[in-house]
Amino acid sequence: MKVNTVFLVICFCLSVVCLNAQIQPVGIEKKFEKYISKSPGFTKVVADQPVLVRFNHVLNASEIRLLNPKKRLSGDYFIVQKSALSNLSNSIVNQEQANGLWKVSDRLMNVLNKTGKKRDPLVVRLVFKNIAEQPGLIKGLPVKSIDRVNNIYTVAVLPDDLIALLEHEDILYADVVPVAKEELVINGLDLSLNQISNAHTLFPGIDGTGINLSFKEKIYDQNDLDLLGKTIPGAVVGGTATSHATTMGTLALGSGNSFIRGLGAAPKAKLAYSDFDNLMPDLASDLGRLQIRIQNHSYGTSIDNDYGIEAAAYDKQIFESDTIIHVFSAGNIGTSTPSVGLYQGITARANLTGNFKQAKNLLVIGGINRENISENLSSKGPAYDGRVKPELVALGEDGTSGSAAITSGSIALLEQFYLQKYKKSPSAALIRAALINSADDLGTPQVDFVYGYGRLNVTQALKTLDENRVSVYRVAKNQDLIVPLTIPANVAGVKLTITWNDPPAAVNAAQSLVNGLDLSLENPSGNLTLPWVLSSYPNLDSLSKPAVRKVDQINTVQQVTLDNPAAGIYNVHIKGNRISQGSDQAFALAYHYTLKNTFSFISPDQNGYFFANEDNYIRWENTYPATNGNLSVSYNDGATWEAISQNVDLAKGFYRWSGPDRFSKAMIKMEVAGNTILSQSFVISSPRTVKVGYVCNDGVVLNWNPQPGAKDYTVYNIVNNVLAPVLTLTDTITKIDIGKIASKYFAVAANGTGFTGLKSYTIDYTQQGVACYVRSLFASLADDDKIRVDLSIGSTLDLKNIIWEKQTGVNTFSVLQQTKPVTNQLDYFIFDDKPKEGIQFYRVTFETANGQVHSDLVSVVFLKGDQFSVYPNPVSDYLTVLSGSFEDYSLSIFNILGQKVFEEKATSSNKFALNALSTGVYIGVIVKNGQQLKKFKLIKKKL
Repeated sequence: MKVNTVFLVICFCLSVVCLNAQIQPVGIEKKFEKYISKSPGFTKVVADQPVLVRFNHVLNASEIRLLNPKKRLSGDYFIVQKSALSNLSNSIVNQEQANGLWKVSDRLMNVLNKTGKKRDPLVVRLVFKNIAEQPGLIKGLPVKSIDRVNNIYTVAVLPDDLIALLEHEDILYADVVPVAKEELVINGLDLSLNQISNAHTLFPGIDGTGINLSFKEKIYDQNDLDLLGKTIPGAVVGGTATSHATTMGTLALGSGNSFIRGLGAAPKAKLAYSDFDNLMPDLASDLGRLQIRIQNHSYGTSIDNDYGIEAAAYDKQIFESDTIIHVFSAGNIGTSTPSVGLYQGITARANLTGNFKQAKNLLVIGGINRENISENLSSKGPAYDGRVKPELVALGEDGTSGSAAITSGSIALLEQFYLQKYKKSPSAALIRAALINSADDLGTPQVDFVYGYGRLNVTQALKTLDENRVSVYRVAKNQDLIVPLTIPANVAGVKLTITWNDPPAAVNAAQSLVNGLDLSLENPSGNLTLPWVLSSYPNLDSLSKPAVRKVDQINTVQQVTLDNPAAGIYNVHIKGNRISQGSDQAFALAYHYTLKNTFSFISPDQNGYFFANEDNYIRWENTYPATNGNLSVSYNDGATWEAISQNVDLAKGFYRWSGPDRFSKAMIKMEVAGNTILSQSFVISSPRTVKVGYVCNDGVVLNWNPQPGAKDYTVYNIVNNVLAPVLTLTDTITKIDIGKIASKYFAVAANGTGFTGLKSYTIDYTQQGVACYVRSLFASLADDDKIRVDLSIGSTLDLKNIIWEKQTGVNTFSVLQQTKPVTNQLDYFIFDDKPKEGIQFYRVTFETANGQVHSDLVSVVFLKGDQFSVYPNPVSDYLTVLSGSFEDYSLSIFNILGQKVFEEKATSSNKFALNALSTGVYIGVIVKNGQQLKKFKLIKKKL
């Protein structure tokens, strides 16, 4: 029995050994063999040549930093300088001498794999170590362009020649030129979601004045009502405007001329555009010439998961300038699966659209709907090396383009505030720190790869600046910098964020972080709290795990939170032990307290608007421990209240309310934990609909639907690019002297006692399809061989009589009937009881207080099924034949000798070209279904 047991144990151990032998990785996988050098006799440029290495596990951030690889191909495959292998020699499974293909971007690799004709040149961007002088390596190659700022030559090169070029040490990276495409836009705008409306109320002078933004895409419509006068003097103009660019500009800085939803985040800011045909950063000098420090990028390319040319270039510009802020949309392919990079094959992760979005010093913005849910198509992180992307989310229900534009406009508000307060431009790191630290946490607690650090909160970001809760510091290499922080009593939570403009990493770097900092918070007892860090392991379950507190070795943003901290003096530690470039590193630190037992309304804001008969969002911030509250509304300054909803879920932070059909001021009340909180006074109304009554020489008549309860109405006209009040009246119709108006754009709002309702949509009176009284006039065939003439007019103002007329000769008309207009009746019709065969012409003459006005002519053909009418006769070139039916027919023409000189079947135009006929008299014959139906004399005259 003992022998059998021993035998079983031995067999089990052998099985385990065999199993381990089976699962140990052996050799280089086939998909990575293309990186192995096939030319052992090739003379290498340097002795310490890169090698392709396979490790026995997925390397973590510390191991990657120790290894300092040239490129990461997957979690366990790297291109490494041979001299660095000793650092992880015990983990190596296999190594092979590498060729130069590892320098190729994933995009270019796809092109090389698909290139069937090796003799067709490719247009490739080559990054050099230095291009102070033209590299001899590319001598003889056609040079398309040179970027000396980023050491890039764009050349045309054959695939085989490119592979040989990549063996040289001087070439760092090769890529094709990507093409940008616009991403989707949002349909509606709700500035309360990101607390922009609230910011406008609390900081009334902060509206973007003095701030210039650039939008990198196509040109916007400079004549759009919300962008009038927005273009920065001296900026490039021209080209074909796109609706996407116009919408993006409106979201960021629209003036609200068109409608309330055309009001942007920074309505007094100015705008310029830069064509995204060039995806590299614009020259800092060009941006500086126009005093631009904020640039929006609402576009993408394809999924590009490496630290490529664009990512390095944008990091370089932000690091060197310190004050330029770039904002990118995350992308609209959030359900896609990346096919390249560390996270290839993982569904709905790591699908940011464009290499530039892999940069660490800029902001990438995801999209959420009005109920704080991430849109499925909003692209998600992580970045190629596991960093947090997107950093923030903002409203973007149909795409992240709008999310980025709203954020760019919001940053303009912060820029203006900082400039006014400190008389200098803020560091991009300071703005990022203020925005990220003030964001409202959504999704998985603290941080995740869907919502980033949370929802943009402009009001809290401005308060961070206003209350001096963000500053820039410098930490020396190996220094432990301590910043004291006093936490008062009654604090529910504290949040701290640091971020910094990091030097650009080498293009193709496995990790982008160059100067690593370490944040921690020490309490009065000496205990440390570390920042929140997400798992970057390439597995969907790992990427979905909640963040844990640990040292962050890959991000340039670090955040610490602490719930219910005891009052006292804390120490914020920022260590510079991992600074590898330079003697120190600047960083921005922001902090925020949340007090216990507070409640405040975000929306409605003071004197803001809710739409009657539409869904509106009541929003709040709450730190009471209670989970439910009661909502009610008052329409009489709090004298009486009507319930909206009981047991409202306070954790949601909003309640969707269908506004009643009212025209009134109102207040909202929340009852929570025995406390009553009132909102600011706001207005419930619906916009009026403005119509044009007529456009005559003596004036324009406007009218609109009445608003029950209104005491009067205000008419607005765009004056000096701004919608301004020009007239107040009690009637719902007005006649305006064309010679006394500043523009052709009008809107109307109803006024109540002590408040003004929503303005109507602004209309262009010349584009409403209304002439002098006439909205439409048309004639049509009726039963019983009659013709019906219908008239629709825009107004009966000053109209005394309507005269219906029929043309009976050249400039000759006979009266068919006269109609006395009925006040406010706009539609009329008559019948012509005796139409003649052929085409009929009609018009209407209006007798007004100022004389007569004639309409244009309208026509109709009156023919029975087998009847035809021809004109002109005499004819010089084309003869038109009108038929009473849609059946096919043919036209034959005979000369006076009876010879057929022309025959042709009818076409859809019913026109026959008779240019070739000589002058004279002819006989025309029309035949249908073999039967002659019309015979007529035709006179051909000279052309």
